Amino acid sequence: MKTPVQPTKEFWITNISNKAISLADLGIHIYPMRSINLLDKNHYKHITEEQLTKSASSGSLFAKNKYVVVRKFAPGTPMKTYIPLQENATFPTRQRSVIDFEKPVYDELNVSDEEYAEENAEIAEESHLGKWNNQ
Repeated sequence: MKTPVQPTKEFWITNISNKAISLADLGIHIYPMRSINLLDKNHYKHITEEQLTKSASSGSLFAKNKYVVVRKFAPGTPMKTYIPLQENATFPTRQRSVIDFEKPVYDELNVSDEEYAEENAEIAEESHLGKWNNQ
């Protein structure tokens, strides 16, 4: 028989400023626009409830209350928006373009590799020899 799961204790704080805030008495830094659970034993093992209540009443949480807010509830995840699907809805599809494109064909560009090599053999030889060709 399984034992019932105990609800975990939570102490959520949120940094609502644009800069990182340091809570010296708790020994932590909170990055901008982040919410953290300080009673999470996986990440904050060294922090106790007594430390948190003292910090909230007269410590660094109290001193920086315009930057760091103590939350009563955990932050929620953003709601997903769903678009309802209508059975008889028409969806746009790709259609052929109204404009016809013509691809021009140039006969002077239809040259085989051998003809091109023969025409350019003299030019290649001249450029290879450069200024030494005349001597």
